[in-house]
Amino acid sequence: MDYLDRYVKRLNMSGKSAVEAQLNEAIKSFERDFNTSPSYYSVDIDGVMVDTIINKKTKYDEKLVNFRHGYNPLVGSVVTYKDNKYLLMETDEDDIYRFGVMKKCNYIIPVKVGETKVFAGYDHNGQPYYTTEIEYEDVPCIIDSKYYSSNDNAQLPLPEGKLSVYTKYVPDSNIQTNEEYVLYEKRYIVADIDYTKVINGVGVIEIIVERKVDKE
Repeated sequence: MDYLDRYVKRLNMSGKSAVEAQLNEAIKSFERDFNTSPSYYSVDIDGVMVDTIINKKTKYDEKLVNFRHGYNPLVGSVVTYKDNKYLLMETDEDDIYRFGVMKKCNYIIPVKVGETKVFAGYDHNGQPYYTTEIEYEDVPCIIDSKYYSSNDNAQLPLPEGKLSVYTKYVPDSNIQTNEEYVLYEKRYIVADIDYTKVINGVGVIEIIVERKVDKE
């Protein structure tokens, strides 16, 4: 390697070090000022208290959430903020910040999370028998009667009698099509389930339900 090559290499290393130093200083400054932000909140995220900076967005039911540099936010997390439940719908990051968008939940649905065998007695042969009890968990969700159209760049109403239910993906929930739910005192059946926002077992599912019409 001649002198010119060594000189260029030193310049590149020096430039890289300078950029890294600036980045590290920016991260330190961000972390140092985090707790003093007027929008700082310590909130419950899936049962764990987490430092956040929360600001409003254009839509009244959405909030922008900033996290500390070392925190790894997960789509689908349930955030408790000012006595309300929010669903973390998307996350992103750059070299300094980690942030996400959360949307206010407006309903709670019972989701099947398991089964338990319960002793029920003895049969005529004296053998014990058991019944199966379904275990449910009340899960905060977002019910919407509109969908986003990329072609129109706008929220458009769903067909009459249909709703979209967004909730955290629970691996053992076993939600099935044709399953029945009561929403706003009306009966609906599950028409379809969209798992495209679930990655590596983490995310949000969209449950498309249709109003159940009793046959006369």
